[in-house]
Amino acid sequence: NSETKFFLGILASTVAIIGGAIFFFSRPTNAPLIDPKLLIREDSSKFGSPSATLTLVEFGDFQCPACGAYHIVIKQLLEKYSDSLALVFRHFPLPSHPNAMPASRAVEAAGKQGKYWEMYTKEYETQKDWSAVKNAPEIFAGYAKEFGLNTDQFTKDTASQEVQKRIDADVSDATVLGINSTPSFFLNGERIQHPASLEDF
Repeated sequence: NSETKFFLGILASTVAIIGGAIFFFSRPTNAPLIDPKLLIREDSSKFGSPSATLTLVEFGDFQCPACGAYHIVIKQLLEKYSDSLALVFRHFPLPSHPNAMPASRAVEAAGKQGKYWEMYTKEYETQKDWSAVKNAPEIFAGYAKEFGLNTDQFTKDTASQEVQKRIDADVSDATVLGINSTPSFFLNGERIQHPASLEDF
């Protein structure tokens, strides 16, 4: 009787372990592990098809050389998957890049006049022109004029608390997510580790 109980105990334990393993490994692998509100806020700027099934979130720094290099790949992605992919950009200007914050402010200020993505693209594509200069805000104001914006309003908005709060909110979410470098990418809520090419993406 004692031997029977012993073996039954072993059998019950084995069944429990196997059952637990089956439950664990059969869970959906794409279960969201990140609070989606930390990735995309209601007022986050989004580019792409409204019916897109894929959303790429980029935490970036406009002065970051790596972000500038990745911009080329992101542009190719958006062109290749124009019907299914949308991009959300979140600001994460690094303290080591003195022109990164003015660049983010310029993008947000342009966005208030409907030219967010035009300024976003222009800054990445001309990064070498303003990255190391002391008059970057003046260069951004020139871009605003090029886009036909009200430059007085643009300059006022770049210095506004409203614009600063939007950037600070992005930085706060990035910090909670544990982001400490740029660019950082999330595809449909899952962090992806620096794909090196269009094919890797």
